[in-house]
Amino acid sequence: LIHNCVGKKKLELLAQQRDMFVVGCSKNDIKKDIADKIFDQINYFGGYGFNKCLSGDTLVLNKLDNFYYSLKDLCDYGFGSKYKKPIILDSCVDGSVVDDEVVEVFETGEQEVYKVSLFGGMIIKCTMDHKFCCSDYKKHTLKDIVENKLFILSHSLKSCVAICSVEKIGMQMTYNVTMKSDQHNYKIVDKEGNGVYSSNSHSAAYSLLAY
Repeated sequence: LIHNCVGKKKLELLAQQRDMFVVGCSKNDIKKDIADKIFDQINYFGGYGFNKCLSGDTLVLNKLDNFYYSLKDLCDYGFGSKYKKPIILDSCVDGSVVDDEVVEVFETGEQEVYKVSLFGGMIIKCTMDHKFCCSDYKKHTLKDIVENKLFILSHSLKSCVAICSVEKIGMQMTYNVTMKSDQHNYKIVDKEGNGVYSSNSHSAAYSLLAY
């Protein structure tokens, strides 16, 4: 239950689990003050520990079957290694394209979403704090990319693409992806052959839950 509250940002429901969490810790010889500190960190990451998010109609290309899937469909139908329904995507590591496996796609609640138009025609819908891999091979938020006129890495990693326009489109359900490998990025695409590398959720909150 705590895992679901964190993943889906149900912070009010998460707060209700504190007493049960502390009791469970005491049964494992963890003192109350330590249990409270751990829960405080879980609560913090429930709101801020995940990378901000993408709209449900964002597409990825599964390298196993060469089919396009939306993040909403992957979430709704339980794709990912967690559910033994593998999805393999392109990922960027040190300037090279490698395969990486989707563990899980999950909802992250309704958030303010922006329509981002790239030169070349690709459209991305995401939150202003969502991160993309840029020409310096570092991850930058959409806000940072716009303010500093940065370039986003294209799908081949041999070129970059600039943002043409950004338009606020309102509140929408958003989604995030947990990937298996440590580089925490994956390629999002359109059906015209365009693609960029999106940052995915960090595993910090789930590490705390495992602890």
